Amino acid sequence: MTISTLYNAPAVLWVEDELTRDYLSHLWQNDPDIKFCIAGGIGNVNSAVHDARAQGYRHVFGVRDRDFKKTNRHRWENDQSDISVFVFDSHEIENYFLLPDALADCDLNTGNRLVEQISNKLVGRAEELAAWMACRKAISEIREFIVCEFITHPTCEEIPDLGAAEQYISDSPWYSSIGEKMKQIEKPNHHSDILKRVHEEYEGHLKTDAWQIHFSGKELFHHVRDWLHIDGAGKGHQKDSDFAKSVAKWQVENSQVPQAMVDLLSAVKMRAGL
Repeated sequence: MTISTLYNAPAVLWVEDELTRDYLSHLWQNDPDIKFCIAGGIGNVNSAVHDARAQGYRHVFGVRDRDFKKTNRHRWENDQSDISVFVFDSHEIENYFLLPDALADCDLNTGNRLVEQISNKLVGRAEELAAWMACRKAISEIREFIVCEFITHPTCEEIPDLGAAEQYISDSPWYSSIGEKMKQIEKPNHHSDILKRVHEEYEGHLKTDAWQIHFSGKELFHHVRDWLHIDGAGKGHQKDSDFAKSVAKWQVENSQVPQAMVDLLSAVKMRAGL
């Protein structure tokens, strides 16, 4: 397949996986203006979109989970901002269909679980995950602190010999600052203080409905999927997609499409000139 064939649609959206494609396509009722391409991971989404737009395909975009990064949703519909990869405001796309009403009423709830049962099971699992989520966020913060402003790759012309290569690395701001950064990391209680702070954040989320956005949607969904869908056929990823499509169908029929998904479709079309 040639690149021109790959991008022969009014708007092209790179997504991480089949589940994201299936959920969005059903929410958007197979909108003919949107073509989905599966990248196979967050990093691949960014790379695919960058490469496409560098070759002049300005109608190519991407969307990805927030994970422990920052969302850019507040800029989605600002036509003055240059966004090519949209970042969800929830931790993962699964968070958008972890609504007890939708899970209870969708056609794959063959276990006939009630709204209250589903809600209690999700909240209970979220409470169990608080320390795990705090650990992951702390690791992400430490990694970001260390690799922030990491050395960029030079051009061929900048490195004619090994001496120039050594100088390029030594003169980089990252190389100059890494020693001081390591001193901070080695201070007593450095990571303990981070863990305590972020754990308090997650405990706070549990006191409101914010846990539905900030906890791992993937882990919460997998905790209830087979409990809801008794004797569901297929492998794990197929079960995930089937459930995503079932919940999307319910959300469309009940006018409960998440506003973020409405805004995403609008932003993609606007930026593609549709």
